Amino acid sequence: MLTQIRQEKLITKPLGVWPAHIQLRTWQKRALQRWLERNGRDFLLVSTPGSGKTLAAAAITHQMLIEGQVDRIVVVCHTEHLCKQWADVLHQVGIDVEPRFQNGSGVEKWEDFHGIVITYQQVSTIPALYAKQCLDRRTLVIFDEIHHVGDDLAWGNRTREAFEPAEARLSLSGTPFRHDNCQIPFVTYEEGRSKADFIYSYPEALAEGICRPVYFLTINGRARWFSRDGSIVDAWLLEEMKRHHESERLLTILDTSGQWLPAVLKAADEKLSEIRRSGHPDAGALVIAIDQNHAKRIGKLLRRVTGSDPIVAISEDPGASEKIKQVAQGTQRFLVCVRMVSEGVDIPRLRVGVYATNITTELFLRQAVGRFVRMIDGLEEQSAGLFIPAVKPLVTYARQIKEERDHQLKQVFDPSRADQTSGNGSGSTDTGIFLPIESTHLVHDVIFDGSSFSPADLEYAERLKAEFNIPLSTPQLAVVLKRYAADQGLHVIRHDQAQANPAKGGGTVRSSRGRSSESQPFSLSLPDPSLPTYAYRDQFRKLTQKAVSKYGGLAGKRPWLVHQEWIDSGGSPSDDASVEDLERKFNWLRERIEEEQQKRRS
Repeated sequence: MLTQIRQEKLITKPLGVWPAHIQLRTWQKRALQRWLERNGRDFLLVSTPGSGKTLAAAAITHQMLIEGQVDRIVVVCHTEHLCKQWADVLHQVGIDVEPRFQNGSGVEKWEDFHGIVITYQQVSTIPALYAKQCLDRRTLVIFDEIHHVGDDLAWGNRTREAFEPAEARLSLSGTPFRHDNCQIPFVTYEEGRSKADFIYSYPEALAEGICRPVYFLTINGRARWFSRDGSIVDAWLLEEMKRHHESERLLTILDTSGQWLPAVLKAADEKLSEIRRSGHPDAGALVIAIDQNHAKRIGKLLRRVTGSDPIVAISEDPGASEKIKQVAQGTQRFLVCVRMVSEGVDIPRLRVGVYATNITTELFLRQAVGRFVRMIDGLEEQSAGLFIPAVKPLVTYARQIKEERDHQLKQVFDPSRADQTSGNGSGSTDTGIFLPIESTHLVHDVIFDGSSFSPADLEYAERLKAEFNIPLSTPQLAVVLKRYAADQGLHVIRHDQAQANPAKGGGTVRSSRGRSSESQPFSLSLPDPSLPTYAYRDQFRKLTQKAVSKYGGLAGKRPWLVHQEWIDSGGSPSDDASVEDLERKFNWLRERIEEEQQKRRS
């Protein structure tokens, strides 16, 4: 155990006053005040990604240095790229830190720097070095995304050993919870739950216009593959199945040789073009890949699908950090990464994302969402969209993503879920060969603000937005319409939750499909009766919405009045409609359309 007595205060690089041109946000001022009122050496600041917790930490650091409460600072990050980013931010407020400090040097240049920025890996290699430095000089330690030190038991123990002698410790996180039973060092727990000293949530940031709203486009799909257990499996993403088959199914969907990923990348490219045309000409998109080889293949696929060259930034590339910086300042359409931008990287122009990784934890999804919430001053409409596979864990987390919650430790670690984050499904006990065969895609729904909307719902909201020049994003307007409809007892926007098991389609539903397809209304094509029930139902909803628009246009009625007319005639609300209900509604709409067309002809 180290027993060295701290030396007298050594000469430190002078620090000027806080720059007048850098103004703290209200929540950052409150966080600073709470820090000043703290009891003890440890403080956990939880702030949603994109809200500015780095600047809040800079303000705390400046206060501690300028008042002489500490002699130096140490910032600990999980990647070298973030070390440089921290150094850049701190420099803006006059604090200089060395982001290239090496364990071998052992000595800091006190006359040039107020401290150092290092990685958790560096700390785990030689914790005694950093413990001695904390004993030599009064030190403020800032842990960036502190939950990373629970990734490995050794990391946690060595981080605790290295910085136990520190004068003060500031822990930062946007996602202060873990999915195992590893406690995070220097974080207080009460009854198994982490206790933050200050919390600034995503809903607060949205309400104050600090973060963008993010909505999810969940894309269903069908996959066929040779399983490790020797079977050939054919399944849709939403079907219930064995855990090792779930892992293989997702890997098949994400395979670059299938149909699902090219279709989703094409949709993301079209969405990006739409955003660029609507007033954000340099908007960008991010694709998060499974691993480095997968990222390379996605890069080639993007060139083929979109016709443009993406930036592929992976850790094996020594110029990856420079590429990310180039994207942040440039106008390139697509950036492909694995984990390098999962946390901390600031690229505000990212407006579209494709979640093409097989990691299905809430933690990683939240980190991914954090890459799209950063605002740009002067840009009127800034919502962002993230395409995700329609697998149950991701859909569930997407619905809950706006809720803030504390970290709760699990009492028992369940090893059966270990293969869920594996890049190759190695957690399976099967010894056979897994081989993707093919995949297809199907739009499922869009999740925003805790609710889900079908593509037809958003098409309707988009038309209203354009017609009345409403200053809201399309998903925001869809939420308003849904809430208005609920308040008025109307059924304007449908709340699709098509979770039916395709394997349980049922013969009675399929027999009714034949009756609906006997006559073709106007020029719309009926859904394919061979589709799974939930897919058929979703497509029929979209078809019915088009019929509603057609009838409303002919009769001079708003769509919500058409829906209400159907309900008044004894029809079922769309939220509660079965396939048969939808078919009856469609036939009713077809008759109304024919009546209106006959009136016009006569």
